[in-house]
Amino acid sequence: INQYVVVKTLGRGAFGKVKLCLNTLDGQLYAVKASGRIMCRDLGCWSGAVPRAAAPARASMDDTSPLAAIMREIAVMKKVDHPHVVRLHEVIDPPGSSYLMMVMEYCEGGCVMETRQQTGLTPLGEDTAREYFRQACLGLDYLHYNNVVHGDLKPENMLVSGSGLLKIADFGSSRFMGGDPTDATKTSCTPAFQSPEEIGHMLVNPFAADLWALACCLFCFVFGRLPFVGSCVVDIYRAILTRPHVFPEEVSCSPALKDLLDRMLHKDPNKRLKLREVGQHEWVTAGGRLPPLQSLQSLGPAGPGGEARPPVIHVTHAEQVNAIDRSSLVSLVRARLKV
Repeated sequence: INQYVVVKTLGRGAFGKVKLCLNTLDGQLYAVKASGRIMCRDLGCWSGAVPRAAAPARASMDDTSPLAAIMREIAVMKKVDHPHVVRLHEVIDPPGSSYLMMVMEYCEGGCVMETRQQTGLTPLGEDTAREYFRQACLGLDYLHYNNVVHGDLKPENMLVSGSGLLKIADFGSSRFMGGDPTDATKTSCTPAFQSPEEIGHMLVNPFAADLWALACCLFCFVFGRLPFVGSCVVDIYRAILTRPHVFPEEVSCSPALKDLLDRMLHKDPNKRLKLREVGQHEWVTAGGRLPPLQSLQSLGPAGPGGEARPPVIHVTHAEQVNAIDRSSLVSLVRARLKV
């Protein structure tokens, strides 16, 4: 793949496989997601130069299609810049290939844990879980501040860098929200991490749904199992809708942690903790030993000695449909010729 040599397969993310690749120009390792271009031929987007006749079709791309999900992930990742969110290095559109290549920051530690088996996972312990959770809160706060809903938070989408930092990854289900945070449609969240309001087809505040999924992640970190399990998706949905979460007796945890999970896993989204409240909770601050997490929403305008809010990123529909930068081949040629 241009200057990238495949080392091994790392796994599979939303809409594509992920491989570890070596960049022969800078000697660095990157994670490269290969996303299949199903349904793209009819749009005329992926065969080198875009035919003029295909431009209207491309502009009116269905936002619910697999293609739109891939383009959305690229457009979002090109703009985000936070230590707890995976960075996008470049996008490659190989001529004549059936795959689109996204070259991303490589996180050597892999995902925090695999939850496909639902139970029997190795708990992290409260201190490790707290550290990862605090970092996840900071990354999610940055995304929410920028009106980005992740839409598929789970431990598999939380990666650990070589230096031990947790980074939120996989934006195939993400979306930008307008002024009204309530959306009548559900997210594409993995079933076991979906909120009751999503399953019940109620009006959904996707930011609150992200918080529910984050709470499910914390539950997994501490107890080594999902809070709601079942033999099939219908059983899992029934548990989420009708049953309370139960703390496993075989894993001890502090009353403060139970209180946090109880308030984050409230089935009524209007009574669920907000992210800024989570950052102030006594378990998150370890009873005051750690500083509260400062939400970007709480920062004021720039002032003498005061910390200013960073600019809010924005991705337009045009940036989404034009998310692929086809200059990578030109950059490669220039680098090798030292132009």
